[in-house]
Amino acid sequence: MDEDRRKQLLLALIVGNVIFTLSVAGWAVWAVADPEYWFPDAFAEVGPVGDEGPRGERGARGPAGHPGPSGPGVEDAQATADDASSRVDEAEGRLDNLEGIDVYDLDSRVSEVESRVDEACNVLSSELDTFGC
Repeated sequence: MDEDRRKQLLLALIVGNVIFTLSVAGWAVWAVADPEYWFPDAFAEVGPVGDEGPRGERGARGPAGHPGPSGPGVEDAQATADDASSRVDEAEGRLDNLEGIDVYDLDSRVSEVESRVDEACNVLSSELDTFGC
């Protein structure tokens, strides 16, 4: 192909592209300006709404969805519960050591254990709103 023929072909393609682009743009403007012409069903008259029909049977229940993420503070609650468990184990060990002690000494140690348990309970109550003592 010679050079002049290439230029003519390129010019024809450019002119054809411009004509096609202007045609599509013109159609788009026309569709926006007169949508009733292009989409008559969207603007058709609608009659009155009738009564609602009877409700059908309920279908089978689907499978359960995936569990959601853990809420904030779950790790802290687990750590606090583990700490409380270790404190209870420690208190049980101390109570086992009280077996050979007289009653007066036992009474003072029980009071001490009560106060420590109350203190632990107060700490847990302040960290966990749902922990009841």
